Amino acid sequence: MSLMSRREFFGSIVGGLLATKASATGRSNGIKQYRGRVISIRSRKRTPLTKEELGSMLDRGIVSLTGIKDANEAWCSKFSRDDHVSIKVNCLGGIQMSSNPLITLALVDRLIMCGVRDKNIIIWDRSTRELKESGYPVRIGGNETQCFGTDEVGYYPELFENGSVGSLFSRIMTDYSNKLINVPVLKDHGICGMTFAMKNHFGAINNPNKYHLNKCNPYIPDLNSLDIIRNEETLIVGDATKIQAFGGPSFKGQWAVQHNGILMGDDPVAIDRKGLELLAEERNKLGKPSLESLKLYPDYIRKGQEMKLGEFDNVSYESIIL
Repeated sequence: MSLMSRREFFGSIVGGLLATKASATGRSNGIKQYRGRVISIRSRKRTPLTKEELGSMLDRGIVSLTGIKDANEAWCSKFSRDDHVSIKVNCLGGIQMSSNPLITLALVDRLIMCGVRDKNIIIWDRSTRELKESGYPVRIGGNETQCFGTDEVGYYPELFENGSVGSLFSRIMTDYSNKLINVPVLKDHGICGMTFAMKNHFGAINNPNKYHLNKCNPYIPDLNSLDIIRNEETLIVGDATKIQAFGGPSFKGQWAVQHNGILMGDDPVAIDRKGLELLAEERNKLGKPSLESLKLYPDYIRKGQEMKLGEFDNVSYESIIL
């Protein structure tokens, strides 16, 4: 794709999005919030799942989350034709321990079913190279679903500040989307104990390296308190198909567990709380020490409740086994 055609393409996205953002402030655009509610869907299979199997799990999850019995109607209660949707994945772990591309592609199918235009869907992370190396179908321009990194468009030049953080955000969030699906992967983390829903937004900013002191607390909740995240994050689909239970966040095969699960909700604190419990269970099965004993308990999760980002103590949890 030529430089000029790229500019024209990105310009066309921005032009179509401005009216959408102008007509919707915050989460007042018909998105019902399910604070404290987490749906866990897990397959009985022990081998990796197909896109169709993962799609069925997503459908069961959205039905349980929304209370709408028809899966198509449930998806369309959250996404519609006018939306520009970005799907934030995590590709730091490479092809072995990144957000499962098949989950993401199944989500794309459901967005298109709701009328979202293919070219108005962007699968993204920090860099195009990392996406490609993790098995994602990179596309920039044209009428198909887009898939590229922030390195293609850069960071919005205005500083976003709150408490301990001051960062530039990916233009994918500021300029090219009005709704975001957060697709983190559940991993042990040698600095902050665990990385999952809230920490996945470190991949949206220019300076995450500055926010790892004191086990990332209060940096993670301060970042997640920013309106740009709170206004756009419409759904969290936590990838627990494979869990890095110990030795993370990089891939360590001897401690990677094929769990075949997904956690769904729109409360990042509740999702992280249940992810933490799941991580503890898998560590225990491996005979590994607890995060508490290693002084790596992720206090930032409870801090998220104190900052009214979601529920830590009062989580409504439903488990579905397929």
